[in-house]
Amino acid sequence: MPQRDGFSAAESSVLADIRKLGTDDPTLHLFLPKLHVDELKNAIASVQGAEETLHFKGNPTSKEGKECYQSMTTRQNTESIRVVELIGQIISSARLFLSGGQEQTYVGLKEGVETAAAQVLNRLYPKFHDGDSAKWPQVLRKAKEGSANALEQVGFTGDPQTHPVSAAIIGFVGAGKTGLEIRKKFNAAPYGWPQDAIDGVLAALIASNHLSARINSNPLTLAEVDQKKLGQAAFRIESPVLTAVQKLAIRKLFQEAGLQKTTPGNELTDAIRFIEHAKTIAAQAGGNAPVPMAPAALEITKLEAFSGNDLLMELHDQRDVLLLKIKTWQGTGKGIVKRLPVFILVEKLVGQAAGLVEQPGWATTLLAVRANRSLLDDPDPVAQVLKEVSNSLRINVSKAYKTYSDTFNGESERIMTNSIWQKLTEEKRQALLKIAGVSPRILPDMSSDEQLLSALDGCSLASWQSQTDALSTQFAKVLAAAIIEAEPKARRVTLSTVTIHTQEELDVWLEKSKNEIEAALKNGPVIL
Repeated sequence: MPQRDGFSAAESSVLADIRKLGTDDPTLHLFLPKLHVDELKNAIASVQGAEETLHFKGNPTSKEGKECYQSMTTRQNTESIRVVELIGQIISSARLFLSGGQEQTYVGLKEGVETAAAQVLNRLYPKFHDGDSAKWPQVLRKAKEGSANALEQVGFTGDPQTHPVSAAIIGFVGAGKTGLEIRKKFNAAPYGWPQDAIDGVLAALIASNHLSARINSNPLTLAEVDQKKLGQAAFRIESPVLTAVQKLAIRKLFQEAGLQKTTPGNELTDAIRFIEHAKTIAAQAGGNAPVPMAPAALEITKLEAFSGNDLLMELHDQRDVLLLKIKTWQGTGKGIVKRLPVFILVEKLVGQAAGLVEQPGWATTLLAVRANRSLLDDPDPVAQVLKEVSNSLRINVSKAYKTYSDTFNGESERIMTNSIWQKLTEEKRQALLKIAGVSPRILPDMSSDEQLLSALDGCSLASWQSQTDALSTQFAKVLAAAIIEAEPKARRVTLSTVTIHTQEELDVWLEKSKNEIEAALKNGPVIL
């Protein structure tokens, strides 16, 4: 509408045009009436005439000229004041209208315009008061903490979805809207809500599970919420909506199932983590033989068909069944952790028992446990085997050690009585023994089953026997080396050469060689 006043147009014409505008037009109209026309013209003319005279005459130097200049300046000031007074009277007589013709009465023009502007804003944004609060940032902060009652920060204590801003946003979201679309809608008329109000309500509705938010198909958690991500997120209405009591029951399920680091308000994200957690527990309740096969966990995999609040409601309704299953799987998993290492240990111990009479029976029992996946049966099918095989192996290791020690001591005593050996220094004797690999052995630590296995890994029963059998040959070599050291001119004796196929043939050859050496020694020192 062009600017017009009482000096340029008739008042009736201007008012008629204002009345034609709709009440939704936000324009304020201040009409200046046509008053004091001649007086204002004369005063303005007098000011301009005085100003032109002063500029034309310049600054006088004579006394008379200065008096005239002062008189003209006084007239200019007087008329200027008159112009201001007349204009003030015109402005104070101005009439203020809203579009549509409603005239606003006022005492002071400034206050009148401010009051009228507030009415125009109410016309343009009639729903603004629904979102008018300075505490919306506090709502956003509380919602991020998981509080479903975050709207209490703006004095609202009802259900979150019933707040006027919430109701409007939920109604607009429908099948789905982005945060930017929601802001654009409610920043504009008839709402005019600030972004803090819109974002605070969006976060509060996420916390109460009335809305879900995703960015690139990934759920937006409350912990991740900020104004940038709220603008990027795609929102949708969630149904059904869970009560606070139902959410508490779901969080209790998570806690009792052993899910770590759950956050109130993030039940949906935690629900997805719960499914993976439960599947892991089920997988740990089975495995390769001899443990049972892992359960199919259909109760858990069926949950993957649900999403959003439907998933949360299913978790709530099935929580007792799910917890019972998870507790059962956890118990099975603990049994596997306890028994499987023992089974593996027993298998290794039975392997070390090769040659013992009982070994085939023990091996058969273990094969049956593996084939039937019966490791977790009661009573424990492996415990008796462990007891028997460990006791038998300890006895046989002890016997093997005694045989070795007795043989070692006998050979040591025999060499010690030899006159050639007695001629050597103790240092030389120890050196020759070391070169030949001859040394006493100690009984290995077999106080635990694990240490028993370690001892057998270091020296099996067969190794104990072969090392015992080798002692006589080793000592014979030591004695031969001693003869060389003590009697450089000793006679050389060549032992008989034979082909050996069995341990028995080796024993016979060793005994014969021993006799040959002893016979030769009767005639003096010898070298083999």
